[in-house]
Amino acid sequence: MVALNTRQRDMLCYLIKTEGSITINELAEQMGLTPRQVNYGLKGVRLWLEQRNIYLFISPGVGIELQCTPATRQELLTALISSEGIDLVLTSGQRRQLIAFTLLTEIQPIHLARLQSENNVSRSTILKDIDDVEGWLQPLSLTIERRPNYGIWVDGAEMQKRQALTILFWGGTPFEDQLWSISHQNGLEFELSSDTQLLPILQEVVNYQERLNLANGLSQVAFAEADMGGRFTDREVLHLALALAVQFERLDRGIALDQRPLDFQAITRLSSGMVWKVSEHLLQNRIPDAVTQDSDVMQWETALVVMRLLAGTKNDRWPGDSETEKEFEHLIAILLKRISEAYEMSALMYDTTLRDGLVTNLIPACLRSIFGLWAPPLKLTNLLDEGKYLFEYELARDVSSMVADRTGVDLPDAEVSHLAMILRAAYIRERPQMLKDVLVVCPSGMATAQLLVARLRVRFNRLGNLKVISVRELHNRKYAHVDLIISTVSIEAETIPADVIQVHPLLLPEDIAAITQWLAL
Repeated sequence: MVALNTRQRDMLCYLIKTEGSITINELAEQMGLTPRQVNYGLKGVRLWLEQRNIYLFISPGVGIELQCTPATRQELLTALISSEGIDLVLTSGQRRQLIAFTLLTEIQPIHLARLQSENNVSRSTILKDIDDVEGWLQPLSLTIERRPNYGIWVDGAEMQKRQALTILFWGGTPFEDQLWSISHQNGLEFELSSDTQLLPILQEVVNYQERLNLANGLSQVAFAEADMGGRFTDREVLHLALALAVQFERLDRGIALDQRPLDFQAITRLSSGMVWKVSEHLLQNRIPDAVTQDSDVMQWETALVVMRLLAGTKNDRWPGDSETEKEFEHLIAILLKRISEAYEMSALMYDTTLRDGLVTNLIPACLRSIFGLWAPPLKLTNLLDEGKYLFEYELARDVSSMVADRTGVDLPDAEVSHLAMILRAAYIRERPQMLKDVLVVCPSGMATAQLLVARLRVRFNRLGNLKVISVRELHNRKYAHVDLIISTVSIEAETIPADVIQVHPLLLPEDIAAITQWLAL
C-alpha cells in the first residue's frame, strides 16, 4: 500500500474541501509550495486514492478535481485525520532543526542510532545533517563532539547553548521549512504538533514546550516593565520572554551557567543599579536549591537577566536609563553635533526626540554586541527609498562609522536603515522653521514667474526663500541647500537630488494640494 507523506496529506485535505477544480498554481499558492513540488506530490496522492477506487482528475489548462460523493469525501477526511496510511517524511531543513533541538536539550551524549531512528533516515543522511547543524552552531562558539561508542553532544558554554535554543525557537536558523514560529496571539507554535503520533521526536518537542512555559516568560517581562517604568517594543517582549523561558527551563533542570557572562568589574558595576534588583526578583523561586547554594552562579544568572533587560529595544527612554546612558553620553553628544552640522540645523543639537531615538536604538545595539547577546535582526524596510533619501542614508552610514570607531560595534544594515528613518523624521520636525532654498523654475517669462511666486507666498508662508531660476541654471546648480523645486515644466527628477513638484503657472487647486502634502511629510 502506498503511504502519503504529510505534505501530500495536506494537499489532499485541501482538495477534499474544495468544490470544483483548482489549478496547479492556485494549489501551490495556497500550500506555500512551488508548482513543481505540487506536481511531484500529486503523483503520490493519485496512487493513494486509486487504491481506494477514487480518482483525481488532472486536466491540462483546466485544473485538478476530486470527483466523489460528499460521503466519500467525509470518509477520506476521517482517514486522514486518524493518520491511517500516512508516512511522515521530513524535509532536510526540518530534520536539521529537530537534530539541533535534540542535541541542545539533552544533557547526556546521544548515540547516532537514536538520531537515525527518530528521524527515520539512513546513517549517511544523519551524518550530513549533523555536519550542517554544526556549521550553524560554530558562529555561536559551539561545536558538536563525536566519540565512538560514547555518543554525540554539543560542546560549549551554557550561555551559548541557551542562545542557540532561543534562535531555533524564534525561527532564526538558516534551515528551510522553519518548524517554530512565535507571536503574541498564538505564543510558540510547533509546525508538526498535530503529527506527534507519527514520530516520537515530535512528542518530545511538544513535551518540552509545555515545560518551557512561554506564558510565564511573558508575565516576567510585564513585571520588569512595570517595575522599571517603561515598555519594550512588542517584538522585543516576545524575544525577552522566550530567552527568559529558556533560561528558567534550564534552571528548573539544574542546568546553570558554567562561567561568568561578564568580567568581575562589569558585574560589580551592574549590581549597583536598579535593574539588578528587578532581575533578582525575576529569578526568585526559579532556581533550585543546588544552584542557590553557589553564590557565584546566582550572581552570574542574575547578571544574564540584567544584560538582556539593558540590551532590549525599548519604545522610548525609561526613568532608569540614565544609569546606562552615562557611558554613552559623550558618544551621543558627538553624534548629535555631527547630525546638526550635516543638516546645518543647530536646533537638532537639542532635539530631545532625536536624542531619544539615538539612545533607544544605538545604545541597546551597542550593549548587545558588548554583552555577546543575540537578538532578532530588524527586518530591512523600504519606508525610505535610498535613491530619493540618499543624504539620510549616507549620513546614517557616517554615524554608524563613528559608532564603530568609538565602541568597536558595527551596526547591521537594518539598524543603519532604521537610523536613516530617525534622521529623516528629525529633519521633517525642524524643516518648517529651518527651510533653506525653494527654487522656482518658470521658463514662460519674468511676469509669469513673479505671478507664481506671489501666489506661492500667499498660500505658503513656510516655503522660505523662493528663488526664480532658469532651466539652464537648474542643471548647473549645487543642491546642498535646496529643499524643494517647484517647476512649471517637466523635470527629470532622477537627475536632481531634491524633491520636484510640477505645477501650473496659475497654481491650480491640485498644485496647492501637492505642495501641502509635501509640507506634511
